[in-house]
Amino acid sequence: MKFFSTLMVKSKGIKKIVVPHRPFERERLVSEMYIVGKYGLRNKRELWTIQKMCDSFKLRAKDLLITPDEKEFTLSSRRLLKKLAEWGVFMEDVDYNNKQSLTNNLEKLLDLAPTSFLERRLQHRIFDLGLASSVHQARAFIHARRVKINGSVVNKPGYLVKDGEDGFIEVVESKRSALVAAEE
Repeated sequence: MKFFSTLMVKSKGIKKIVVPHRPFERERLVSEMYIVGKYGLRNKRELWTIQKMCDSFKLRAKDLLITPDEKEFTLSSRRLLKKLAEWGVFMEDVDYNNKQSLTNNLEKLLDLAPTSFLERRLQHRIFDLGLASSVHQARAFIHARRVKINGSVVNKPGYLVKDGEDGFIEVVESKRSALVAAEE
């Protein structure tokens, strides 16, 4: 019987959002609705997910700044800064061999705002590149599976576009409009 009990254990998972402690704080509600409207988010849960991700990167940077182990500091801070630079979220000149440069950039990372992550979402990148007339149209294109990156269809509006992938984003013409154009 012990065999079955070990197989049926279900893990709890990881918390992806942190819900605000004060649900009806006026300034926060107004700023959240502005961000949700500007970036075309479906609901506030998408915003809270991005905020949690941003806060986790800030927490990792803060932990690295106080770590006494130099080897761990160097390796982990390089990895963290390269990951954010790859996404295009944190674009600063970093000398990865200089400890002072790493420390300065980690301190700048503490001022990172969730809007820098929101601007790298696929939905907002399509709007910024002029492939859609609004963020809502961009979201509709993504859900209709008309968006390709490097030839692969991406149907997640929250996909974080890497810095080098901006030039490879394309919106494919719908089949219906292609048939109408072929008939003419």
